[in-house]
Amino acid sequence: MEDNKLSFDTNIYNNFIKGVNIQLITLKSVNINNDIALQNINNLSVELKYDNDIFEKNENSIEVFPQFIVNSTPNNQDANELLKIEFTFSISYSISDLSNYGQEYIDYFLSRNVPINIWPYARELISSFTIRMGYPALIIEPFRIN
Repeated sequence: MEDNKLSFDTNIYNNFIKGVNIQLITLKSVNINNDIALQNINNLSVELKYDNDIFEKNENSIEVFPQFIVNSTPNNQDANELLKIEFTFSISYSISDLSNYGQEYIDYFLSRNVPINIWPYARELISSFTIRMGYPALIIEPFRIN
């Protein structure tokens, strides 16, 4: 969805945002596959996939389950070498008067605000895990809205 083609009232969305509070952020699951030789870690090709399509809506709350998959392979090396980190967070929001807002406001919130809220946690987790595996910190790019 592009900002200049919003299908709803931005003033109403601003009121929606004013009623949003983060209640809890937890790490739900992690899976790591570490098959990269230490000498190949400095020249990596990194692919990051992000998805937040899974969520639960309650009376005045939303729980979102952002999923991340980081695939790293050494450039010009054996394609069998792979560092793969998969993880899922749970982020719970309380939202005042949620029933007063249509699904388009929730969808817009999921596409814009949730990634901005969770991205620093994902960046820290990826960086910490790679350091703990004996590699230099793997830093992901800032979140960019297409």
